[in-house]
Order: sequence, then structure tokens, then C-alpha cells
Amino acid sequence: MNLPILGFPHAYFDDQTMRGFLAHYYPYDAVRAGTLAPDRWRNESYSGEILDFKEGRDQHISVFTEPFDMMIGLVLDHLRMSSATLVPLPSSRAKSDAAYSRIPRNKTRPGSPNRDDRVEVFCQKLATRRSGLSWRELIVRVQSKPEKADWATAQMLQTLDLGSAVQRLNFNTELFLLVDDVATTYTTANAAIERRARYFHIP
Repeated sequence: MNLPILGFPHAYFDDQTMRGFLAHYYPYDAVRAGTLAPDRWRNESYSGEILDFKEGRDQHISVFTEPFDMMIGLVLDHLRMSSATLVPLPSSRAKSDAAYSRIPRNKTRPGSPNRDDRVEVFCQKLATRRSGLSWRELIVRVQSKPEKADWATAQMLQTLDLGSAVQRLNFNTELFLLVDDVATTYTTANAAIERRARYFHIP
């Protein structure tokens, strides 16, 4: 179903797949390759803002906080739920990786990395806005994945594990919303769901 969120005409939620998104994103590589017009990249998507989000500055993360909160509210109403736990999907770098960054990207330093905990920060912001929302780090990256690597779910599964809090949760009655900045093939989300299913021996 289309979600009526002002300024975000592509906001959508599918209650069959239980997947939704706020806005379209097109990689800028398509503009460089000449397969996507710059005006379309700039005007028909939030691609630039999502790239800013990846850098991890507070003001860039805040751009999406209010509309995403509205999206969550609409989805909760549709599902007739009043509460949910946000689960940030991890970046491609494991927290044990020396290259893992908790600070915003420095554009003045060539090669400076994006902020890796940006989705966690986003979920924290969201959880403070709405009663009934909380967030937990239930999915952790235990082995870094090369950025933009097109891995299958089985391969991605080997890099993920469940956080320690998972033992105290009831997956039969609670609603968990997986949150990511960009979803293309849903491989990370699918691997996270598979990891949880294997832990609880769900067929």
C-alpha cells in the first residue's frame, strides 16, 4: 500500500512480504555511466540525501527521522500494533574491525570512511520520538564484508550473529522491524531472518 507521507511520494509498505521503504535510491554510478539522467537522480529520488546519511552527520540522519517515524506509525496502525522493537542492520564492517568508524566521514580527508553505526544512531533517534518504540542491537556483524559485494544469503549468513539480548525476547508476540539505510537485494535482511530462524530452530 502507498503511504501518505508529504514529500515522499514513493513511500510504500507491502503487508504480504512485510517490507517497506520510504524513498527511492539510485547509485550515482548510473549517472557516471550515462544510464541515468542527473536530473532524475536529483529530483526523482532521495539519493543525494541517502549518501549524506551514509556519511553519518547528525543533521543528515535527522532529515529522515520525522518521515520514517510517520511511516512506522502508519505501518503500526495498519498492523493494529501499538509497539515495536527497531533492529538496526549492521554495516559491512564488523565492530571488531580496526576500520570500523563511529564518527562522521571527513570529506576533507580523501579515503575517509562513512560512519558505520549510522543506522544505530537513526534507530536511537526514532525510539525517542514515539511511545512504544524501542531499539536493540539483535543482529551483529562478526566478519567484515567487502563493500558492494554481491553476496548470496548463505554467504552473508556466515558474517552475522545474534546479539546477547535475543535470549530475553519473545519472537511470537513482539513486533521487530529491521531497519537499513539502503535495501537492494534484501540479502542482509534475509540473512538476519535466517540466522534468527536457525537459532530458534524455526523450519
